[in-house]
Amino acid sequence: RLMGIRIAPVERKAITHSVRVVGRVFAEDTRVYKINSGVDGFIRETYGDSVGMQVKKDQKLATYYSPDFLAVASGFLAASQSVPGSVGNDGSRTIPFPGTLSKQGVSSLQGYMDRLRNLGMSDVQIKHIADSRQLPESIDVVAPAGGFILARSVSPGQHFEHAMEFYRIADLNRVWVVAEVDEWVAPHL
Repeated sequence: RLMGIRIAPVERKAITHSVRVVGRVFAEDTRVYKINSGVDGFIRETYGDSVGMQVKKDQKLATYYSPDFLAVASGFLAASQSVPGSVGNDGSRTIPFPGTLSKQGVSSLQGYMDRLRNLGMSDVQIKHIADSRQLPESIDVVAPAGGFILARSVSPGQHFEHAMEFYRIADLNRVWVVAEVDEWVAPHL
């Protein structure tokens, strides 16, 4: 009360006064996705991915090459072939086998999948490797969620280093509007 702050319950009423304020629209920070590189390499291709364009989840944005993937992808293929019951579409074990050997094999398989994800490979491409049983010629950069491209930092033929940001994508289904309200407008809100 000393500061002039009043508390009142929220209620719905008809608008009796129009108020115009200057504001900025911000994407909710939990819905902004940064696509980074986990390795060094070079961009092979990009696919119609300009800033401002709308993309769908798992849509291919670019492809790149990095030799760091070959050893891990080879290990993933070898592990998925040697684990009993590991013929599922995503490389995971589909038939429960008891015993230490199969548990160790599944743990190894999961480790390879996690390493591929950490290097920047999408679950879609890991599934494709498990299905086709072939090493990829390039790595796909896919949209982690549907939304709009806010930033694009890659071009075909470009060399990049570990941790470079390729894209920033925002899901704009929920946004914040930050408005500057003058003191004389406050009673009308």
